[in-house]
Amino acid sequence: MENSFRLVTPVYNAGEWIGKCILSVKEQTYSNFHQVIIDDASTDQTVQNAKAAIGEDSRFSVLKNPERRGTVYNHRKGVEFFKREGEDVVVHLDGDDWFYDKNVLDKINKIYNDTGCWLTYGSYEATTGAECVAREYTESPRQAVIDGWPFSHLRTFKRFLWDTLEDHHFKDSQGEYYKAAADVVIFVPILEKIGYSHVKFIEDPLLVYNLSTENNEHKTMLKEQVKVALDVIKR
Repeated sequence: MENSFRLVTPVYNAGEWIGKCILSVKEQTYSNFHQVIIDDASTDQTVQNAKAAIGEDSRFSVLKNPERRGTVYNHRKGVEFFKREGEDVVVHLDGDDWFYDKNVLDKINKIYNDTGCWLTYGSYEATTGAECVAREYTESPRQAVIDGWPFSHLRTFKRFLWDTLEDHHFKDSQGEYYKAAADVVIFVPILEKIGYSHVKFIEDPLLVYNLSTENNEHKTMLKEQVKVALDVIKR
């Protein structure tokens, strides 16, 4: 079976890296994909560099927000940009990261076909040499936040799982979109619905996690990440 991959790429001020991200997608040996880049009102050359890297390739689209909205809003905007095809595989690839090698989508496609899974996560290689936090985990998703979030890059899931999420899952008690920790916001309710029988942890590195950039959310919004994660598990 040839799965259709829908790559969602939120990005902010990653002009130095977005071309590398797009090139790593272009070079994939597996060609059934479409990548949408959602620019969160960047003030640098991110959009121009993205369009230059894309060229005339119709498998890529660029959306630009007039104001900053945060990764949760942008991920939702990206997923809902695509037609609602339940068996499509959604891939979250930040604009300052890139695929580990040219065979990433091939490997994931094979795993979906061989295991019948609905969701995959892990593993990455960090640009700084930092240890990958991804690991196999089968306890409560809420407990995972406390134990140290294991559901790291590269995250993928069937589109029909996304369609089980409701508007309130994306927003805080004031009705505002969460500004950080999109992985926790999205994965906790999905994992609570499906358990782990259809979840696959992939040990092989599939992503280069860019910890060298100063715009990395873990560096710039760590307190907000923690706040959002704790809010999600208390709801």
